[in-house]
Amino acid sequence: MSSVNLARRRIWQGMVATSLITPLAFFLGHVLYYVAVGYSRPWQAWALSLGFVYLFGLPITFTAMVCLAWPWLRALVRWNKLAIGYVCAGAAAIGAFMFILAVAMLNGDWPGSPSAFVEQVGLGFITGLLSGLIFSLAARVPVRPS
Repeated sequence: MSSVNLARRRIWQGMVATSLITPLAFFLGHVLYYVAVGYSRPWQAWALSLGFVYLFGLPITFTAMVCLAWPWLRALVRWNKLAIGYVCAGAAAIGAFMFILAVAMLNGDWPGSPSAFVEQVGLGFITGLLSGLIFSLAARVPVRPS
């Protein structure tokens, strides 16, 4: 098997793993935040919350991976720049854009205040960065470009 096919297979495996794991990681961050501030809920409410995160997070994550991250990854491979830093930088930018877009679609309107906009961009940036790290681990992306 050629190294190109192996690299392509790893990229697809990373994309699928990222689409499945990122909503779970986002949910765990959500739970940790609420536990840290002392908010308690019954486990049924957390299960419903996890279902909600997957209901909306999985299609959004997979759409972002296919429409935006796939071209970015192909460009990195073509330029011989496929490395964790470049992957995470692109994923963070894509995450910020997609988070704003998803919130706007769910609310039916853009964020009203500048602070809400900055908060949503920040959450998207962190979620995108997390997605880039998950992808890099799943696809075994090297630390330095080859």
